[in-house]
Amino acid sequence: MSLDYIIMFIMGIGVLLGATDLILGNKLGLGLKFEEGFMCLGPTALSMVGIICISPLIANLLSPLIVPLYHLIGADPAMFASILAIDMGGYPLAMALAENPLVGNFSGLIVSTMLGVTIVFTIPLGLTMLPTSDQPYFAKGLLIGLIPIPLGSFLGGLLIGLPIKALLLNSLPTLFIAILLMIGLILNQGLMVKGFILFGKGIKIITTIGLAAAAFEYLTDITLIPGMPDILDCMATVSSICIVLLGSLPLMTLLLRLLQKPFEALGHKLSLNGPSIGGILFSCISVLPVFKIYPEMNERGKVVSTAFFVSATSMFAAHLGFVADVAPNFLLPMIVAKLSSALIAFLLALLLTRTEKNSF
Repeated sequence: MSLDYIIMFIMGIGVLLGATDLILGNKLGLGLKFEEGFMCLGPTALSMVGIICISPLIANLLSPLIVPLYHLIGADPAMFASILAIDMGGYPLAMALAENPLVGNFSGLIVSTMLGVTIVFTIPLGLTMLPTSDQPYFAKGLLIGLIPIPLGSFLGGLLIGLPIKALLLNSLPTLFIAILLMIGLILNQGLMVKGFILFGKGIKIITTIGLAAAAFEYLTDITLIPGMPDILDCMATVSSICIVLLGSLPLMTLLLRLLQKPFEALGHKLSLNGPSIGGILFSCISVLPVFKIYPEMNERGKVVSTAFFVSATSMFAAHLGFVADVAPNFLLPMIVAKLSSALIAFLLALLLTRTEKNSF
């Protein structure tokens, strides 16, 4: 029995628990999470389907520029796609650009779940949702969280079987981009905010174009953008993610409830208040609820939780569902990469804020 099957079997148990609680009147709150998992279908499809459909065109347009540039350092062009989140074009673009399919999977299923999601989702969303007074803590946490991404990616690459030399060469772009982001956040945070917001808007425009063209082709049999995959195939990927969420959301809710007291005790020892601990744990499902409770965290908690969720976000939710659908044998490498990077960032953030406790 393979590990990926065991993980999906556990998710299946979560589905049954959530469905049972829903039938019994949502007495444990698991039924509500079961419903939330399915209700993610619409928003997830809106953000994903278009970019998946249009990825072949993007790859064709970028190849003349990206391929020679990445060849200069001995890296596979697929690594360029790691600047996009796995479920916002990172994976399909990586596979479209890949000269070595294994490197394509490394970029699209591992690196993009940390670096890509930070660039196109976490940073624009956080800087939009958080009050100005909290943005310095958010920025400091981001800087710390970006540091271990190359190491976490390296561990994930080892698990998928990439040779060390190939890993080192293909990790150079990730390291370079992470360093540029850190320098930018240090030198001019305001400019970075505007840049990330514009980048996010650009991705949304491209996604909408892809979705509209694919839907038009489905309805009329008239091709507006040649080479796009069938929209129903792209919808199947989105559906598989939400099926996993049917189980993962109730399971994580139950786990957090059972471990609430020990986590609170640990948080007290580390000078992290309850919302800070909750943010760290819930980020493994989604970073959205974390931003809502961010103002309630103490100052040390804001930095530590941000550093953690740079890599940990959606580890047991959307990213788990995506990898389970397209490449279930990559589940363990993805989890190891994200979890190791997140834990290193967590420890590093604790170390760098040890003298500050609840204030800076």
